[in-house]
Amino acid sequence: MARKPRKKGAAGRVLKWLALDIALIGVALCVFALFHHVLPSVGVIVIDPFVQSELDPDFAQTLGSLDLNAATQTQPTAAPEQTPAGQTQPTAAPEQTPAGQTPPTAAPEQTPAGQTQPTAAPQPISAEHTTPETTLQPSGTPETAVQLESEQTPAPSAQPTYRPRPVVPPTSQPTPTPTPAPTPGPTYAPGDFSALFDRVVPFAGEIRVDKDAYLSEDISIRISTNETSGVVFHVADIYIRHIENFQTAFANDIYGKGQREYAWDISMQNEAVLSVNGDYYGARENGVVIRNGVLYRDDLYQDVCVLYKDGVMETYSAEQFDCASSVERGAWQAWSFGPMLLDEKGKAMEKFNSVVVNRNPRCGIGYYEPGHYCFVVVEGRNDRSRGVTLAEFSLIFEQLGCTAAYNMDGGNTAVMTYGSRLVSEPSQGGRPVTDIIMIAEVDAE
Repeated sequence: MARKPRKKGAAGRVLKWLALDIALIGVALCVFALFHHVLPSVGVIVIDPFVQSELDPDFAQTLGSLDLNAATQTQPTAAPEQTPAGQTQPTAAPEQTPAGQTPPTAAPEQTPAGQTQPTAAPQPISAEHTTPETTLQPSGTPETAVQLESEQTPAPSAQPTYRPRPVVPPTSQPTPTPTPAPTPGPTYAPGDFSALFDRVVPFAGEIRVDKDAYLSEDISIRISTNETSGVVFHVADIYIRHIENFQTAFANDIYGKGQREYAWDISMQNEAVLSVNGDYYGARENGVVIRNGVLYRDDLYQDVCVLYKDGVMETYSAEQFDCASSVERGAWQAWSFGPMLLDEKGKAMEKFNSVVVNRNPRCGIGYYEPGHYCFVVVEGRNDRSRGVTLAEFSLIFEQLGCTAAYNMDGGNTAVMTYGSRLVSEPSQGGRPVTDIIMIAEVDAE
């Protein structure tokens, strides 16, 4: 009678191969765990978490020709001194004396009737009429060549009579005249950038709202649109007087994952002068969230960006960041999307702590010094702009002259608004977001 041993042997072989596969999978898991958890801790192997990003040489060359750093320095060095009538006071013309005689140093020129000569009428200063002889100090006071009364040469007086002192020889050096102590300038609390603002912003007492510029007592914004090598990007150069002018806002004014609105709607509801999208905190369970000085979440995600109440903006890797220390130092805003875009020397980077390094619409913020920032939005996925890689985005901020920069959510989220209009064209019409970053006026208390 025929037997069927082969069928039983085939089943055994299947089981044997299955057991072997399971064993190999187990070994692979052990090796994976060893390399990713054990060996890095003892310094045997380190896995580089940074990803290389592509940089188009043509983009880099044409970007350099734009001279973006110079474009952000369009603010004048200082606001000119104003007369009560609101006109600019010119430098007084040198006094003339009749018959070529030298007038007294301190006495004003006299008219033939013996009356004081009036000062020439003030004339407005234009771009062609400047007074390079007058320089402004940080306090805003012009430094002129007029001699102070205390520095005038004194009138000669009678020579006093001294009794002979044989022991003490005569002094060879004259006694130095004591120099009066300089008048101290105003001091400003942390978060008050009035010293910088008054020095560089030409505010003449009236709010000015133009198509691409905004000027008030506390805010100065200049927006430029640049196109190069198939890329369109918008730069908003920002000066603020107080840290409170740099704000953030939630969708529906509520913190929570389920809250979403279009960025321009959030901006309009909060009367923002300028806004860009934020880090879309609601898309994740983790990531540090500090908004307008309030800590909402302290779970780490990736690179962190913190704007402090003293106006300093810094970026950190997750390993470097300590939330408690930042809160104690005075964190005003903190975002968790990233990555950071400039190294510690303010130079462009080529590797980033992100996997989304390819071309996309982008949104980011840059930092120059306390009170001076910029927003940058790059359009993409449309007929006129292809977007940028992270390396190209990083290079934009280096060309702008920023010392720190940070990448916010991009893609369909990336958008910039100015007042009631869209500056940038959001990809595919944009999408609702959970938060925005904005520059806004603050009511005086």
